[in-house]
Amino acid sequence: MGKEGKNMNEGSSINYRLRKKKRRNKRRKLKLLAFLMILFSFLFVFKDEVAHRFLFYRAEAAGAYTDRGILLVNDSHVLDKKYKPASLREANIPFASDISTEEKKLTEVAAEAVEEMFATAQKEGIILIGSSGYRSYKSQKEIYLRDLGAKGEEYVSSYVAVPGSSEHQTGLAMDITNEANWITGESTEARWLRDNCHLFGFILRYPEGKEHITGKAYEPWHFRYVGKEAAEEIYTQGLTLEEYMGVY
Repeated sequence: MGKEGKNMNEGSSINYRLRKKKRRNKRRKLKLLAFLMILFSFLFVFKDEVAHRFLFYRAEAAGAYTDRGILLVNDSHVLDKKYKPASLREANIPFASDISTEEKKLTEVAAEAVEEMFATAQKEGIILIGSSGYRSYKSQKEIYLRDLGAKGEEYVSSYVAVPGSSEHQTGLAMDITNEANWITGESTEARWLRDNCHLFGFILRYPEGKEHITGKAYEPWHFRYVGKEAAEEIYTQGLTLEEYMGVY
């Protein structure tokens, strides 16, 4: 074979390898594109579940504690300052006139439950008013510093959570009052809530006589969503959330 023929064959071989490499690269790009399309479709369809799971992992990394799908937040188990629950929305219930738009929100599951609870109470002649739901870390910090300056350290240590340790940041807690905006443990509304909240998945979060466990004073207005099964067990056994989860 002459030199010219040999060069032509080598050139053809090189061109063939180049075309083959281009086809292989093209197939790889198409496979990557298909994978990304499937991944983005999955994330779009399950965005709330993915975000919810991701945020709970962030909470655990910051020191909060989860077990059986329940999030425990207190002075010893705190949330990251950037933590924000997924699926927040404004609950369709009556609210006190002096609360912020932010505080009217709960997570979707808690909002549905509180709406059902308020509607049932109204049918039984009990008028409930929402006074504070979700609060961001920033909002809780503002409240803490305000009350610390106005009411002192003894008061805030009993009634006001340090930023990051507030259940309100979870979007699962709602402070509830009455039309007079003055609810006590023996008021009609407080008694009804204490006896019925578990039917809707809520618990009285800081019960009387359990201050040494919860670290907070008795709050007949503060209710936390944990789901109906857990709420029923907590209610019937007279437990706090810390006792139920075995962390105290």
